[in-house]
Amino acid sequence: AEGEKLNGETVVATMGEAKLTNADLQIYYWMSVYDFLNQYGGYASMFGLDYTQPLDMQLSIDGALTWQQYFLDSALTTWKNYQAMYHEAKANNYVLSEEYTTYLQELPATLAANAAQTGYESAEAMLQGDMGPGATLDGYMKYLNTYYLGYTYYGAILEQMTVTDAE
Repeated sequence: AEGEKLNGETVVATMGEAKLTNADLQIYYWMSVYDFLNQYGGYASMFGLDYTQPLDMQLSIDGALTWQQYFLDSALTTWKNYQAMYHEAKANNYVLSEEYTTYLQELPATLAANAAQTGYESAEAMLQGDMGPGATLDGYMKYLNTYYLGYTYYGAILEQMTVTDAE
């Protein structure tokens, strides 16, 4: 609904019961940027991306969208995919392995320690430095929980599949 709020944040997209707020969109946006840079690294300039310049001032690969628009589209697509996998995992009573559960439980303390080592007053301040002022530790943890549950569920389904030569 137009102007809908969730925990004081504006809802920018919905998918079934799932709602994406502008604060959570920042996390998906910057993760899309970081994923692109991790994948292409030094080759990003071959795609016309100069990450030292504002992303809204440069045309992306297709020449029609700016890099900012490109990463916003990517963030929204990623959010939809993660939501679909997450909800499918939940519908099938899939649970994270103990390894991932422990990792996610310990991550806030790990982030806090990393933040202190790098001069930030908190994990949330460090996340905001990386992803913008709306990013929260809770939002980042929600992102990771959604990702890991859906991703590991998807992997488990792929492992169970048997494909014949004819297929």
